[in-house]
Amino acid sequence: MRKARKNQKGFTLVELMVVVVIIGILTAIAVPVYNNVTENAANAAHDANIKIIQGAVEMYRAATNALPTKVDDLVPSYIAEWPTVPAGASGDRTEADYLNAGGILETALTKE
Repeated sequence: MRKARKNQKGFTLVELMVVVVIIGILTAIAVPVYNNVTENAANAAHDANIKIIQGAVEMYRAATNALPTKVDDLVPSYIAEWPTVPAGASGDRTEADYLNAGGILETALTKE
């Protein structure tokens, strides 16, 4: 048999495998949590964009006593640029359309 070396340095295969398993478990927990957080952030950013557009529409309506009929009515006078849908926003959130439905401003999210 081999003689045991004194002052051996390094890790055994079992120790390395335990570390790999622990890293795998932590990754399995962290990745779904991270994905959920990024999706929620994208949805919150999208909702904030909608509120900005609604505010611009309200300012336009206060100034002209009418609702805008196209994006050019709002850009650049009431809003610097038309916001885009953040990457990672879920569902049918692709484009915001504003309709004058009987004098009521409503938001419809449509698919591109």
